[in-house]
Amino acid sequence: MKFTLNPHTQNRRMRHPAIRFRLHHMRHAVYITYQELFDRHPTQEELNQLITGLDALKTTMVAARLNTMVRRSVSQEDPKGGLNFQSWFVKEFFDDETRKRLMDRFGNENPNRRPVCHPIQLLSIMRIALAVAAVGGESQAEFTERDRHKFGTACLMANDLFCTLEEREHIQTGPQDERMKHLLLQVLAPGEASNPTPFRNLLFRSYYVYRIALQDPEIIYKIRKECEGLDFERNFEDVVGIPLQGWLSLVIGLYTHLFNHSLEEFVGNPSVFVVDRRTILEKPALTTAQVNSFFDRLSSSFEDLREELKRLRRVDERFDLVPFMAKPFLEFAPGRCFCVDLALLSEKLNNGPYFLLSSLLPERKREPVFKAWGILFEAYVNWLLRGLEGRHGATFYPDT
Repeated sequence: MKFTLNPHTQNRRMRHPAIRFRLHHMRHAVYITYQELFDRHPTQEELNQLITGLDALKTTMVAARLNTMVRRSVSQEDPKGGLNFQSWFVKEFFDDETRKRLMDRFGNENPNRRPVCHPIQLLSIMRIALAVAAVGGESQAEFTERDRHKFGTACLMANDLFCTLEEREHIQTGPQDERMKHLLLQVLAPGEASNPTPFRNLLFRSYYVYRIALQDPEIIYKIRKECEGLDFERNFEDVVGIPLQGWLSLVIGLYTHLFNHSLEEFVGNPSVFVVDRRTILEKPALTTAQVNSFFDRLSSSFEDLREELKRLRRVDERFDLVPFMAKPFLEFAPGRCFCVDLALLSEKLNNGPYFLLSSLLPERKREPVFKAWGILFEAYVNWLLRGLEGRHGATFYPDT
């Protein structure tokens, strides 16, 4: 299936400047909205009512699995990866009328440029399901056809609600500076989730910060001198209950394990998406207690996450992803969990150890950790910039 933008939708596209995002190995994409297909803007109440009719746990699991699939598809060098996923999603989650409208209006458009399913949308669906949907208690992990169609419609509606009618008006009218200000505000919130740091970059960053800088005698001395005698690695193991290098290895291993499954495997055998902490490591170098400590720190139970998302926070609830960012695994049965977003898991290679250590310490003891992270990150930036020395007449002064 290939979608093409026709003159009818070209003007519509220009009226949605705030719904552009970028996926790895792709140009900027503009996701398709419910209004573009049905000529009306849905309401939040309408979306909530639609999701209320679904099972909360089942909806969250399906959305998380789809999120893993779409992250994987757009991270491939092969542009057909994203096309195949989007086409499969349309076939499985849209009813006959929606598919017909999609083909009539976007029949020749490239799904990589006009996707219907994307990560920030799926995270939003998870958040709403956890907040408003009931738990049916059914063991069936997959949706019925009717539920799949409800889910697909909910995804389209969520796309519209990332930019309300009022926000759209602010972007389209008034002085240019005001419109630009509103546009920047609109794209800032979902920007990080839509445009995560590539895993390859995080591997290099993690390797330097935690394997090179933390072994450098000068940096170790500087941290101890300026951070009240802090030993980052020793303190991390004492507080978190797992060696820092073991913790990072688990992040890399779990990301690789989930990423390496094909679209066909995710479709034909959904259980590959489930992580069982008791069996995921065949010959673990870590103890059971250390493995449990890792998952305990990065996992929420279903009920705990529901309660956390229901709490009133001073943020735009459409983009309230903090609970997912803190704990990217959701435990749905003893020892069994799934990852809500591969990008949130991969970020644990970057500042994950720093945030985790500081969050577990009493507030009065966090300041030395803040300073230590600043020293480590400064060393990383200096290491990067040192590569410019002598190029184009550049001279690098790491400390002026």
